[in-house]
Amino acid sequence: SGGAPRGTREGCRRREVSRRDSAGAAPTIDALANGTYGGVPMLFALRPATNEVYHFDRNTGLLAGTTNLAVNAVGGLGFSNARQTLFVSDFNASPDVLYEINPASGAAIASNVMPADDVLGVDLVGERLFV
Repeated sequence: SGGAPRGTREGCRRREVSRRDSAGAAPTIDALANGTYGGVPMLFALRPATNEVYHFDRNTGLLAGTTNLAVNAVGGLGFSNARQTLFVSDFNASPDVLYEINPASGAAIASNVMPADDVLGVDLVGERLFV
């Protein structure tokens, strides 16, 4: 068949971003979310071991920024295009908590106690939040 490998564009090379921890281990990503932040299409990736959310520019595949969360985040990640905020869950809390986060500062804007334990997923459909 020839041409570019499946899933790539002609002339584009895959770019990988790797941030290793102090022991040299590659980061474990717990959750992903899509959104348009500041006019740039982004893929957000949650790393719970360090409470960081990586911002990858979807057009280039490059790391565009990092949010250092002021809360524990394990389980779910969502992004609101309208509000320009992240949503993260902490299912290690008792009871489980859902936080709305300012992506520029990492500070919690709001928190909600979840009615059930083990909230492992967070997503927005339009601007409706699902957990």
